[in-house]
Amino acid sequence: EALRELSTGAMTVAVLLSYFDLGTTVAVGIQYFRIGNTQDGYTTIGMLVGSLMIQALVTFATGQGSLATLVTICGGKTMFDTCSVLADHSLSAAGSVNPVRALAGTRMQELVLDALPQTFYQLSVLVQLEYGERDYLLWFSLLFSCLSIGYVGVVLEFDMETDLNYGKLFAQILGYIPSNSRMRTVVVGVGIMCWIMGFLAARMMAMAVLGIGDAEMFVIWVGAELVLFMVARAAIEGTFRFYQAGLDSAPASLFMNVFMYVGALGVPLPFGRFPGAYGPSLFVPWVLCMLALNPAMLLFGLSLEGSSQIAFTEDELVWALGGATAVASAGVAMMAAAMNPSHRQPFFGRLSLKQYVAELWGTRTYAPVGSGIDASRAHLLKFSRHYWPPKHQVRDWLESNWDAWDAAPPQWFTPRFIKRITTAAPPEVLPLAVLRELAQKYLSKSQVGGHRGQPETDAGGHQQSSMGSFDSRRWAPQVEEMSRKELVRTETERRASKAFARAKQLWIWIAALAFSYADLVSTVVVGLQYLDMGTAQGTRAAHMTFVMLGVSLGMQALRGGACFSSRRACDLGGGVGGQTTVGHVSCHVQQASSGLKHADLYTDCNEVHAGCHGFAATSCCTVLSCSPA
Repeated sequence: EALRELSTGAMTVAVLLSYFDLGTTVAVGIQYFRIGNTQDGYTTIGMLVGSLMIQALVTFATGQGSLATLVTICGGKTMFDTCSVLADHSLSAAGSVNPVRALAGTRMQELVLDALPQTFYQLSVLVQLEYGERDYLLWFSLLFSCLSIGYVGVVLEFDMETDLNYGKLFAQILGYIPSNSRMRTVVVGVGIMCWIMGFLAARMMAMAVLGIGDAEMFVIWVGAELVLFMVARAAIEGTFRFYQAGLDSAPASLFMNVFMYVGALGVPLPFGRFPGAYGPSLFVPWVLCMLALNPAMLLFGLSLEGSSQIAFTEDELVWALGGATAVASAGVAMMAAAMNPSHRQPFFGRLSLKQYVAELWGTRTYAPVGSGIDASRAHLLKFSRHYWPPKHQVRDWLESNWDAWDAAPPQWFTPRFIKRITTAAPPEVLPLAVLRELAQKYLSKSQVGGHRGQPETDAGGHQQSSMGSFDSRRWAPQVEEMSRKELVRTETERRASKAFARAKQLWIWIAALAFSYADLVSTVVVGLQYLDMGTAQGTRAAHMTFVMLGVSLGMQALRGGACFSSRRACDLGGGVGGQTTVGHVSCHVQQASSGLKHADLYTDCNEVHAGCHGFAATSCCTVLSCSPA
């Protein structure tokens, strides 16, 4: 990747365009304030801040680490991921996402959550301005947003299609961009850019006119399209759940469906044909349907009462829509003519992600870590469990190999993989060895805690996994006599109890956050009311209120940074036996015995020292323990 960047500079240009687009968005917001459009200024800046917050939540939910989340809030995620790709590893110690995929996700989030909404809103404002009010900065920002979206879309598409690792993993889908002809490659790139820019301009124009004509009709139209999209995708995939682990819960999947629908409104990347995204059965019909509906949406919007606010004439809008549609059609023609003929079929097939994973389960032997069919299958289980192969296939594979892997661990048989299996796999597919070990821990914790399914916690509120708290070996004879059906029922009960405890804790956190932000907002409102008094005393009171609030937030930020540094130091301070103290954080590390092997399955461990003689504390200083050999 570093060598390719030195020869092309594509990533550098994409980063510069991304931040230039960010700068123009801020400049447009300031310009709105200058011309007296205060509401538009607040909306523009608010959309930008909201986009960064949502991106930060997605970054944290996908396990990319606290550092990456903080960088995202500050608007630096694109640069962060680009550096990770060039370094060939994540710059975040806790990062669990491939850097190439993380960069692709970041670019998609920027396009869908920031560039698209900003383009739509700025276009909606622009078409209502009279000729003399249309500042060059507004035109330039809109044009540059389209160019930036088009170029970033091309770079994102090329990064995914030409990545050697992904090309080997999903050879049947990826690979339509030719690599043996520079001219054809350039034609495909120009075609992608024309397709994205033309589709974006046509769709945003039609939607802006409809939104101005009648906001209620706009909501009904877009809502109907969203429901139709979700129903069609669920019918094809067999579930509405998102395919990426960490984002496959019901609320997250609903959000990702909305995310994909919004993306299809303005950034219909060819990568959308990948099973699990839009899929080959839905991608081409959907985007062509949207393109065909644009004239109807535009004319319907112009027929509504609110269209009188539009400063452009009907002829100007129709000609502009026709021109944008022609550009998009020319882009499709260039792509179709220059792409590799062998990879045209994935654009029109009927392959769902479940079918694709089941096919790769029995045929693929390549994997990012390790080699052979076992390594490939371990990689496939990184998808959401809703897309795994049939349960009996996964169960037979795990049951027949688990003991051998435990005795001589392959390269991919890591604590992360063990945790993935024990937490995500349905109880009925788990191997007997894992079911028995989990049952022993659960039964012993139930006895110690006094309540079935209530795990012990340490003083910091973290789950206590140390075998010093209880002796699970005394339950071994009873567990050995349990049938597989009883073990599955016990594990199901354990997970239900754990889910209930987490849900209860979540509601407590939500209530605490609600009260906290209600207090923060009320403080800001009080400060603004002081300013509205218009007196010197009111101004002083407002300044004092905002200064106190700023000092409070600053001290909290410093404390958070100090705690983060202490925890990182704690990560590095673990040893064999004894105690490590960093600041106010104290971590106890137990002495390992020669009969102990892998990390406790209950532990949320991010890193475990190899061998049987040491442990490392996790970032939250949870003590690691070992299970009997």
